Amino acid sequence: MEIRDTDHQAGDLVNLSFGDLPVSRIQPEHIVSLACLVESLTRKKVNVSIFLNEECGKYFSSTLKLSEYWKGGQDYAPAEQETVLNLWHIKADRTEEHARRTTEYLKNRFFKNKDLSAVTLSLLEAYYNINDHSKFEGNAFSMLSFDEETEVLNVAVCDFGIGIATSVRNYDSSIEDDKGALKKAVEANFTVQSTEHNAGMGLYNIKSVCTDKDTLWIISNGAALGITSINERAIDLGFDFRGCLLTYSVSLSHFEDEETLEDFNW
Repeated sequence: MEIRDTDHQAGDLVNLSFGDLPVSRIQPEHIVSLACLVESLTRKKVNVSIFLNEECGKYFSSTLKLSEYWKGGQDYAPAEQETVLNLWHIKADRTEEHARRTTEYLKNRFFKNKDLSAVTLSLLEAYYNINDHSKFEGNAFSMLSFDEETEVLNVAVCDFGIGIATSVRNYDSSIEDDKGALKKAVEANFTVQSTEHNAGMGLYNIKSVCTDKDTLWIISNGAALGITSINERAIDLGFDFRGCLLTYSVSLSHFEDEETLEDFNW
C-alpha cells in the first residue's frame, strides 16, 4: 500500500526486491496482490523491476510466466506445474467460464469421481463478489494451488477497488467501523443490492464451504476477518488496504462421490 500510495509519474522506475524468500513460502495470496500492484503501476506507465533470488526467479518466470501478463498482454498463461491453476486477470464476462474450467481441471486430473460443484459455486461467489462490490475497473486477479498430499485447494482473489468494507458502510451508514462491515458482509441474506448476482449469499456461501481446519480470510480497507468452521475473528490492520484480498482453503477429500445411475431404462 505504501508503494501504491506514492505519487508516481509516467516513466518512473519502481524496484521490488524479495531477498532470500524461498519458493515454499509463496502462496496464491502473495501472487494476486503483487499482480494487482504491478497492474496499478503499469497503468500509470510506471516501469516495474522485480529482483529475486535464483530459485524464485525461475518460479516467477518459468513456472508462473508472470512477465507474459504485462509484456505479452495476456489474461492467463498456463503454469508449468500441474498443481497450480495460474494467475487469471479477472474479466467480468468470463467468470462462469473460468470457474467451470477450473473445476473440470481439478476433477479430471485429481478427483474423477468427486462432486466438486461446491468448488464451482465458491469460485463464482468470489468472482461475483469482486464484480459486485469492488468497482475494480479491470484491476483484479485470482490464483489457485492444490496440495496433493493434504488434498487442500488454496484460492486467492484480489482487487484494488473500493473494498468490501467501504461498499458495506456506504450502504449502511450505521456500521461504525470496517471490522463491523466485514462481519456484516458474511451474514446470510445480507446484500448491498448492487447487481442482479448480489442476492446476499455470496460470502456466506464461501464461508459455508469451509469445514474442519479450512480457513477464510477477508482483508479489506482497515480490517481483516478470519473465519473457520467454529470461530470468527476481526482485527484492525493499522493501514488502509484499499480493495479486497479474499483467500480461503477447502479440503476436497471430504467431498462426496458423484451419484451414478446404473441399469437405467427408459
